[in-house]
Amino acid sequence: MRSVNQIIDDLFGYAVEDKYRARIRELVLEDSVARAVIFSYFLVPVFTLYGITSIDFLAQFNPSITLWLNLWPRFLLNSLPIGFLGLIISKVNWSYRNKLFAWILGFSVIFHIGAWIHVWPLAISGKPVVLAYVNAANTYLFAFLYVVVSPPIRYVGLFTAVLFTVFIAPLFVLAYWCGDMVIFKLLVNDSVFTIMSGTVICSMVQTIRVKLAVLEMHRQEDASKFLGPVVSKAIFQDREDLLGTKKKRGFVVSIDIRDSTELQKAYKDRWLDLQTSYFSLVTRSVAKHNGYIQKTIGDCHVINFGVMDEDADPSDIPGIETEVATAEDRRLQRASDSAFKCMDEIFSQFSKVTENLFPEVAIRLGGGMDKGIVERKIQGDQSLLLELDVNGEAVNCCSRLQEYSKEIRSQFDLDSSLFVISPFAADYVNLKQMTGFKKLSTQEKQIRNFPNIRWVLVREFKSLKVRQSQAA
Repeated sequence: MRSVNQIIDDLFGYAVEDKYRARIRELVLEDSVARAVIFSYFLVPVFTLYGITSIDFLAQFNPSITLWLNLWPRFLLNSLPIGFLGLIISKVNWSYRNKLFAWILGFSVIFHIGAWIHVWPLAISGKPVVLAYVNAANTYLFAFLYVVVSPPIRYVGLFTAVLFTVFIAPLFVLAYWCGDMVIFKLLVNDSVFTIMSGTVICSMVQTIRVKLAVLEMHRQEDASKFLGPVVSKAIFQDREDLLGTKKKRGFVVSIDIRDSTELQKAYKDRWLDLQTSYFSLVTRSVAKHNGYIQKTIGDCHVINFGVMDEDADPSDIPGIETEVATAEDRRLQRASDSAFKCMDEIFSQFSKVTENLFPEVAIRLGGGMDKGIVERKIQGDQSLLLELDVNGEAVNCCSRLQEYSKEIRSQFDLDSSLFVISPFAADYVNLKQMTGFKKLSTQEKQIRNFPNIRWVLVREFKSLKVRQSQAA
């Protein structure tokens, strides 16, 4: 029997990353839990109906049993509990693994309690043949249990162990104690055969469900290339909460290739090759450092860090204000580190890319970064086109800082790329990160729309020619 990992690798055609394996296994497990919940709701009328249909054979062993005495205990002790079990499992915020084991434990207990409604007491009183009457119903239920819920193979053993310990083993003990070996062997044979067959069916069903999960992963990966990871996750994982309006503090960056219009006119196809390499570089670096490319305009990118975080918000819980503030501070520190490392990587690698493709001309990059509260929300028309966007002062400010890098070009080497950081974005910069930055007053040349910014930090990324001449 092949493992899930082998099935996944065969379907993809190559060794899949662990994070994809984990996600596929989670999808399969999630599907089992969803099936268990549906099975619970299905059993609500089934247990109730059994209270009506079982009265005839029970009356053969105890004529005093009435329809009412058989019906209300099954409704109260079987139908209602199994319905509540499905409802609770669907609502609780547990892992899918814990949900699956909680469900099979609850199901086994409820089924065990149901067996004590007339049937097992009649067997104990000297009428074990009554167990043969209910054996067919038990067998069918076990079969449906494995076929419908169909737990992943790695969980079938524990799934079966819980069912066996709580219901099947007590049934075997009861049948053996009643002294009828024919009934005992009948129950053992039917139960063992059904469970073994159910396990084989689980294996076959798992292969099909893994294929479906892999197909879904392929679709989500393909969609994320165009929609972005947040929107694709919201669609394929049914996470509408990711698309809700939220205000979040984070870092916003704007980067743009300088003089790109003139360069594109001059170099045409060569320039398109550079754009392809540059966009690939930005996408890889941003993904590596947990950022989010908000939008592209020509060869200008707007990127954010920390704005798309999926952190829980416990701020409305009294008495933990200090812990919340500390957690937020740590989150922003991580976002700051990611933003600076990402920009350092992009600017450094950009100079190498351009020097390989355009050794005869210096191609420069300009960028600006600010920190602040931005609003993340869906914008557009519901019937035409929607877009997940961010708005706020930090978005506007980073764009102005990026433009400001043109204004201060004369203060640096003309062939250098410049990255401008606002004082607010420098809150979490440590001394090591300060290396290579120059503090620049904005009193003489103010930043458009942001005259309150008195100084900025500027990081200069020199071209290869300048670095070679300095080394010489």
